[in-house]
Amino acid sequence: MKSNKVDNSEGTKKPKLLTSQDIDYIHRVLERDFCSREEVCSNLNDMHLRQKLFDKEALYLPMILNSEKLNISTYFYYFLLCRRVMVQAGLKDPGLVDTIAGSLIDMYRLHCKGIEDQKLNTECRYPPMDMRVLIKTKPYWHTVHIRARIGEYKLVFDGYINPSRHTQDAEQLSDKDVTL
Repeated sequence: MKSNKVDNSEGTKKPKLLTSQDIDYIHRVLERDFCSREEVCSNLNDMHLRQKLFDKEALYLPMILNSEKLNISTYFYYFLLCRRVMVQAGLKDPGLVDTIAGSLIDMYRLHCKGIEDQKLNTECRYPPMDMRVLIKTKPYWHTVHIRARIGEYKLVFDGYINPSRHTQDAEQLSDKDVTL
């Protein structure tokens, strides 16, 4: 019998484990693609299959339309939203996505701590996130501007990337401005 444990460490600097609720969500939403929970886990353990799985549109729609009724981890929620924006902008490197998503999770934790410290009563499990990725293409590098906001916390990432390393189709990448 196969294990339901999913190891996300392949291709990233620090391992992340999806929760049982995250796997249940994927299985429920993509039930036509998978026969069993074990098959979902098998796909999640393969880096290339996992990336294809995370890019499926069906995973995002319930998150955007009905987030208050979701029962998934905060990491998975913000990771998928972050990945969607970055992939739409052409940034598909799993390490880069994981780094930005990890920073968003830290912002979320600070936001929750601030609410707790101020003794505010809030029902919002996943505070709204605004995110924008702007890419300006150059012949040998791309300028990348990433802005994200959760509550009063703002993430700013400005830098240069080598197009062949961080994008899937470097030749087809053009100037992009993607907003969540």
